[in-house]
Amino acid sequence: MKARAPVTGGNFGVWGGMFSSFDCVIRGYRQKEGAWNAISAGFFTGGCLALRSGPKSALGSAVAYC
Repeated sequence: MKARAPVTGGNFGVWGGMFSSFDCVIRGYRQKEGAWNAISAGFFTGGCLALRSGPKSALGSAVAYC
């Protein structure tokens, strides 16, 4: 568990950074603060993180992160 801690922390950091970035971009585009910003950010984050597995997997992950 100790050996995997840096990898797990790095993955969490990447996920958090992408989610926050998408959330800020969506908030700036919509000029509104609401639940749809977080929902959309989760969709885009899940899709981007699964892109290496192919488009079908990316869509499935995007929907799962909503």
